[in-house]
Amino acid sequence: VSLWIGNNDVLGYATSGGDGSNPITPVDGAVGVGFTNTYNYLVNTLFPAGTTRKGIIANIPYVTTIPFFNRVPHNPLTTTVLGSGDAAAGAANVTALNSGLYGPLKQALTAFGAGDRINLLSATQANPLLIKDVSLTNLSAQLTAALTPSLGLATATAFGQIFGQARQATSQDLVLLTTSSVIGTAPVGAPASINKYGISFPLENKHILTKTEVENTKVATDAYNAVIKSAAEGKGLAFVDANAKMAELSSQSGIQYDGVRYTATFVTGGTFSLDGVHLTGRGYALIANEFMRVINQKYKSTLPMVNINNYSGVTFP
Repeated sequence: VSLWIGNNDVLGYATSGGDGSNPITPVDGAVGVGFTNTYNYLVNTLFPAGTTRKGIIANIPYVTTIPFFNRVPHNPLTTTVLGSGDAAAGAANVTALNSGLYGPLKQALTAFGAGDRINLLSATQANPLLIKDVSLTNLSAQLTAALTPSLGLATATAFGQIFGQARQATSQDLVLLTTSSVIGTAPVGAPASINKYGISFPLENKHILTKTEVENTKVATDAYNAVIKSAAEGKGLAFVDANAKMAELSSQSGIQYDGVRYTATFVTGGTFSLDGVHLTGRGYALIANEFMRVINQKYKSTLPMVNINNYSGVTFP
């Protein structure tokens, strides 16, 4: 019997940007609610006391290592991008954004001790995306009051609501693959002067996995994996450290097989399909070999390895 479950208990949360629509499965709770009791119930059902049934179980990789979270950089806003292919126009847009939005926002936020949330855009370096971070103290009321004299109450109120939890992304935030098609588009109902997602209007919680949310996925995965490892040891089962294998695949050197280097890089790495989440035929063959290697080691069997290179590469989801 093989058992490899638990990825989706974290993945749904991560691919929805941790926006609350798909929460992480709690570690504790009754069977059907909490991960620990549910997982142990399954294992005890498959491998009851006294059984001679053999089995293999695998732990859960950190979902944030897959291409879905690593393809789009946190700082894609060059002058070429901001100018829709025209660097000179982009430089002019940088000047306009700094004087009309980023400068006033930074000045106001600095007065409230939160000036590090926003920096002026650069015309010579790639700039980070503008995002909403719900873990930040909401400064909507303060911004509204500070901007009312110059913008009027109605506009200042709108700006306060929009930018009260806004900041620029850092390398510790992960931009979802699906967000690439959102950057630069117009949010519904946004004022014309600030109607570009990620540039003049903050990307929403569902578009970004923030540093805090990344840590949430790691904490949950570590807890799940402790449960899985304990179950494997308690039942004397073969155990695949899929998390370590994914870390190896995600490293710069990747995994070498018969002259081919496989990595977790989007498209070119050869192991992930175009949705950035699911494996290709070669990716699954790589995992299958790891399962069979561990089975052979544990049970002294002689299952033959498959030739990874004979399977399909990049596929559409």
